[in-house]
Amino acid sequence: MQITRRDFLAFSGFTLAGITLGEWGKSQILSKEEYKDALLAGIGKEEFKLSICGQCPAGCGIVVRLVDGYPRKIDGNPLCPLSRGKLCPKGQNGLQVLYDPDRLVGPVKRIGEKRGNQWEKISWEEAVDIVTNRLKEQKENRKAHQLLVLTQENRGLSGNLWEQFTSAYGTPNLVQVNLLRDPGILWAHYLMQGIQDYPAYDIENARYVLSFGTPILEGWYSPTWMQRMYGNFRRKKPETRGKLVQIEPRLSPSAANADEWIGVNPGTEAALALGLAYTIMKEGRYEENFVRERTFGFEDWTDKQGQEHIGFKNWVLQEYTTETVSKITGVPIVTIIRLAREFAELKPALAIGEKRPNSGDFNLQMAVLALNALVGGLDSKGGTLIQREVPFKKFPTVEPPSSNAPGAIIDKSSLASWEVFPHLTDAILEEKPYPVEILFVDKINPFSNCYPIGDWAQALAKIPFIVSFSPFLDETSQYADLILPDHTFLEKWQDVVPYPTFGSPCLGVCQPAVESFLDTKDTVELILEISHKLDEEMQKGLPWRNHSELLQDGLRGVYESRRGMVFGSPFQGAWMRQMEKGGWWSAEYSNFEEFWNQILEKGGWWDPLYEYQRWERAFQTPSGKFEFYSQALEKLTRDGQARGKSSDSVILPFYEAPRWQGEENLFPFYLNVFELLTFSALLNGNQPYLYEHITPHLPVQWQSWVEIHPEQAHHLGIKEDDWVWVESILGKIKIKAKLYPGTLPEVISIPLGLSNSGNGRWSLEKAANPNRLTSGNGKPSDKNPSYLRVKLYKA
Repeated sequence: MQITRRDFLAFSGFTLAGITLGEWGKSQILSKEEYKDALLAGIGKEEFKLSICGQCPAGCGIVVRLVDGYPRKIDGNPLCPLSRGKLCPKGQNGLQVLYDPDRLVGPVKRIGEKRGNQWEKISWEEAVDIVTNRLKEQKENRKAHQLLVLTQENRGLSGNLWEQFTSAYGTPNLVQVNLLRDPGILWAHYLMQGIQDYPAYDIENARYVLSFGTPILEGWYSPTWMQRMYGNFRRKKPETRGKLVQIEPRLSPSAANADEWIGVNPGTEAALALGLAYTIMKEGRYEENFVRERTFGFEDWTDKQGQEHIGFKNWVLQEYTTETVSKITGVPIVTIIRLAREFAELKPALAIGEKRPNSGDFNLQMAVLALNALVGGLDSKGGTLIQREVPFKKFPTVEPPSSNAPGAIIDKSSLASWEVFPHLTDAILEEKPYPVEILFVDKINPFSNCYPIGDWAQALAKIPFIVSFSPFLDETSQYADLILPDHTFLEKWQDVVPYPTFGSPCLGVCQPAVESFLDTKDTVELILEISHKLDEEMQKGLPWRNHSELLQDGLRGVYESRRGMVFGSPFQGAWMRQMEKGGWWSAEYSNFEEFWNQILEKGGWWDPLYEYQRWERAFQTPSGKFEFYSQALEKLTRDGQARGKSSDSVILPFYEAPRWQGEENLFPFYLNVFELLTFSALLNGNQPYLYEHITPHLPVQWQSWVEIHPEQAHHLGIKEDDWVWVESILGKIKIKAKLYPGTLPEVISIPLGLSNSGNGRWSLEKAANPNRLTSGNGKPSDKNPSYLRVKLYKA
């Protein structure tokens, strides 16, 4: 339904300054009378359109059922190799994003102070002029570098457009945040394999999986894909059926579905991984041929300068005996030995160490990759894989900034700042190396991530001009000077390249499933419009007139690659895989127009063939091998960019005890924060159905909670659903208690992401947020709630 200008003015008095849809708009879009008449009229006109779920960055293909032009139901696209007709709860709930009565109806600008919640409706023409003039002024004053673009990581053409825009404009400050993966694995993968990307995990074909705190059946990675692969992992014959061992201090849904849960002292998972490596090497159970031919730094060695270095084998045998590791982790010696033997014997075996949310446990990632190397599980069936890229057509070349132009506020090449997001607030507040004058925020809300709220509030208040592209008045948008609302995902063209999943390249493409009924605008088309108004160089760098033209131009590279196939059935995918293995390829289209139409008809393109053990692709290190001793890390350490003093002990994988904030005698509990499948990476918390089904492991609705072991609760005089205070040295929150035997006695756990201040009438504005227990003081790693000690007492 299209809202006219008359309608727009009619309901302005019923909403927050007329800027949100409100009850009037809700009644117009979902008119009870119209709905009743439609029911009495009998079966309406039914149609199905393809789209891509935008509830998280996973990129699942979906089918939207429309009746008389209104979207009524969302299901998975059976042709999409990610979803295969399935969806997670967030995907099924996508209609509540489209019909959200608290969506912004059009562009607005701030009146008065930041967070004053006073807004004025403006036209798109005025909005574009304001942004364009501000950018022109910044560029003319040679301050283009003071523009910062903060966005969710997008591997498709839409994400590449932000890279093209910032390069053409002349700013190095583009920060793209991955909301589903652990940032620690990104650097570990680069340092040990030379790959500047996240690994993919072949869980489906593994026989044994060790998960070091990775929520594989919750909000991590690509939830629908991962649960499908887990089903295949468990659906084998008894003698080859996969076994999952979950290692973490809490009986999470992933642990509850595992074959075995190993309770471990918080923050000690890296020590346990090295303890398993100790047993594997001591008993000679590692893949000797692979280790000898495909790894570097396993045995003691001497460099070109004649300096001797200890190898990974002797380092672990010396430092991480089972007795030592058992004392650190709390895991019995017999269990450590048994797990190590199972991991070495039940192949293919796979170890995963990506902890969420935002653990950044870099040492754990290196230790886990080393475990996979010991059993030959790198770039192998049932092991870790290297993600291949979609062969897009290259964007036009843009003139790079001059060599003396200021660098980025965050040096992403430095290991010292690999936790880019926490460093960002420090750079803004300290104005080092220069102040940020303009901020663009797209598809991300820093307040909902695992970082201190205080820092972001101060940082955003310090930036003179902020533009938000959120369709909702979220916490970050409340600091904006302009809000230029994007369409929801059902209303616009999309292309999504999923995060590394099965190694093969995959691309989802869709056109709008429904025409936008508000005065919103596709952010991609808005950026193109602004670019064309800035100057001729910007127009040359971003020549496309609209989103559709951008997609068609980029997909010409896919068409010309003469590989892969348009989405199809599993049988069609298997057939194409067999053909490509034999060096053959055929397509059901004869020109680009047919290819484009089939893409829109089926939902995307992928290449089902993955070629294992392509060592030149898997190991791009200085040695051309997997490096237990990372030469790249040694260079960074020598240059003073990482880990302090250079020595073998900080180059090889090692365990470092977490720096817990708070004295044990005053703050006796470890704080464990976790993400929920229903709210991980969610941008709009104003979805009531999700609050009705928050989690499967506890009977909770419409509230946040803290999980306490029943024995500890009894000792403290706390009963089920009592209000309690959780206090750290930095702050405290009031929250309801849930007695949960699936947590270690010294650990309490709080979910992240339920506090969504300002997101709408159904958001839990007063829900306890563990972010409030943190502060901006200290090192970036100290800001993570995962490293806090707390105390608990009855309110």
